[in-house]
Amino acid sequence: MKFGKYMQKSMVPEWAQFYVDYKGLKNIIKNVALQKLRSEAKFVATLESEMAKANTFYQKLVAELRDRLTRDPSPNNSKEVAVQLIKISQFGFVNENAVRKALKKHDRSSPQKMSPTYLVKLNTDSFCPREKFDAVMMMLSDIYDKVTDRMAKVTPDKKKYSESLFTRKSVKYWIRLQDITEVICKIIPNLPIYVFKKEKDKDVHSIAAPITSIYFDSPDFFCYRSRLEKHEGATLTRVRWYGANEPPADVFVERKLHHESWVMDTSTKSRFSYPSKDVLSYFKDPGAAPPAQKEKKKKEEQRLLVLEEDKDPEQILAEEVKEFSQKHRLQPVLRTQYLRAAFQLPDDNSVRISLDTDLALIRERADWRREWFVPEERLLESDVHNFPYAVLEVKLQGVDEERPKWVNI
Repeated sequence: MKFGKYMQKSMVPEWAQFYVDYKGLKNIIKNVALQKLRSEAKFVATLESEMAKANTFYQKLVAELRDRLTRDPSPNNSKEVAVQLIKISQFGFVNENAVRKALKKHDRSSPQKMSPTYLVKLNTDSFCPREKFDAVMMMLSDIYDKVTDRMAKVTPDKKKYSESLFTRKSVKYWIRLQDITEVICKIIPNLPIYVFKKEKDKDVHSIAAPITSIYFDSPDFFCYRSRLEKHEGATLTRVRWYGANEPPADVFVERKLHHESWVMDTSTKSRFSYPSKDVLSYFKDPGAAPPAQKEKKKKEEQRLLVLEEDKDPEQILAEEVKEFSQKHRLQPVLRTQYLRAAFQLPDDNSVRISLDTDLALIRERADWRREWFVPEERLLESDVHNFPYAVLEVKLQGVDEERPKWVNI
């Protein structure tokens, strides 16, 4: 289906006048292609006007919903607000795509390229912005907390699984971008939006936080092939951090191990923290000590014997990851960046749902002799692939009998 027909079909009838006039912009672009007088100026003026119209209406709708929830936080009103949120989200999605399509058509028809200027507005969230929209979503989640009393049901003896060692059953789904809000509205009556510890004392402006991961593999892609073919013991190694696109002082080195059902063991993810400035030497230098050995060295300096059973799990993990990396000559090959929204009870991670949006897959061209990642300013546009779906993952930790009835995987 062509975008013009899709847009017409997706319109909310009572909001029709507030959508970007995609058909009108296409007609102007025809004149641009014919190099008619003042057609470029008319395109710019019309595009600016149409974007301002749609953006103003979008923000008005979001503000009205926020006021409505503040006045009436009842369950019935919350359900109606959720329905309206889905419609507003679709409105924003369709209009943003109308602008992108119009810019693409214009740039194919004219030597003057408009996309670099206007895509900044789209990519920096200044057109149909998510911030206030996400604030309404957080209000909805909080209302469901009170209505269902689910926070009170989290008891101190409820098992909180380790944050360093993860043993989970999980399943992933691809979600169409226009369906993201609807999916969230189906999750939050059952699980609240999870606010990370660092953000609990702050005003949360977004329900999603950025995550960057750099995946390591051998020159012949041994890890990728082993994981793809589901070999027993297939190993994935990555470095992950949260927040800004550039790594902070400390990052996580993670290992995921796949186990087949016949070995009577579950697949696991385990990790340890490590200084980002030392990541290169950790993976490359055979003599570099894993981080968990610092305590061992300190004790040896004090002439104390450290027995094998005295090692903590993170020290053992660090040694095993290093040994595997040296054996297979691992180096960085792929970077992923995305925004992750998480849904779980604050002190019970037995059921956790994550939703990753704005997913970018980036070819890692680091010079392995002196660096383990390419700084943001040196990334090539040709190395970045924007994944056209969101990724939803449902994760269960613990025995199957504890699974809530609403979870079906």
